Amino acid sequence: MANQGEQLTKQETDIIKTRRDSRVKFDYKYVKMVSRLMASGVDQKDLAFVLGVQPETISRWKSKYPTFRKAIEDGKKMAVSHLITTGLRAATGYDIEETTTEYEKKDNEWVEVKKKVVKKQREPASGLLMFFLTNLAPEQFKKRMEIDSKSVKVNLKGEDVAAGIQELAGKLSSMDGDIVDAEFEDDN
Repeated sequence: MANQGEQLTKQETDIIKTRRDSRVKFDYKYVKMVSRLMASGVDQKDLAFVLGVQPETISRWKSKYPTFRKAIEDGKKMAVSHLITTGLRAATGYDIEETTTEYEKKDNEWVEVKKKVVKKQREPASGLLMFFLTNLAPEQFKKRMEIDSKSVKVNLKGEDVAAGIQELAGKLSSMDGDIVDAEFEDDN
């Protein structure tokens, strides 16, 4: 964009006029572009900006042109599918190869002198895995803690362990009506 006092080029003037034109007409070539933009994570407001229209126009086009609405829906589905695939890969862990290449300059040319390939394993993300299981298969995997017994008896030795158990017992005893009976023996 031109600075204050400078003349705008014809191209810049045309862009400004296009952005201000409130009657941009729908074109079916938008359908393919919209699907790809939505798949890349663009929201409806940004989509309106890219197409040079107001967000209300996007809503109107969705109502008026079923192929346009379907393109937006399909793009969102592609984005969600990609996120799920990437998330599941991270949740279950995966193998990667890292390649390091060293070069030296010989006779004014860069020549490869050493190449090292290291295989690494990304450990599974257990929290992410639990998230997927509880949200994608809620009937099989319910994230909950149930205590069947109304009384729990714990016998442990050691001051550090005893302190941890007392803290846990305090948390458990605050649960509705559950009774926690803990006995601690001194090491000495």
